[in-house]
Amino acid sequence: MSGGLLASAMSASLLPFEESLALIPVTKEKARGHTASTEGDSVTFRGVIVEADVFRQMIAPGGVISATQPVLAVGVPVVDSEGEDLEITKDDLVVNVAGVRYKVIKRVDESDRFGVLLFSLTEAR
Repeated sequence: MSGGLLASAMSASLLPFEESLALIPVTKEKARGHTASTEGDSVTFRGVIVEADVFRQMIAPGGVISATQPVLAVGVPVVDSEGEDLEITKDDLVVNVAGVRYKVIKRVDESDRFGVLLFSLTEAR
């Protein structure tokens, strides 16, 4: 199966599991030894939050993650609910429909794997 067809199949396989999520961009500024975090306006997008074991085989060599951390999977291109490009970065917050907040730790691989971007998360308190 070619890479393009596999990417289409992987993206399509996420559709039944996607849920409406909110992304809250977080900016951090350091001043005088203190770090101040500022939350921006939330943006709605579609994605899937699952345990890392589900995507173990998709992770490229060297892209090791903890099996206990949740993973955010989003199809490429990443867009918000209005079709505008969306950038997900370290320290941003992702909120699911139940109101559980997750902090983005990092993007698992530098590029998409089969049309899917993976981000490791941790629960934000």
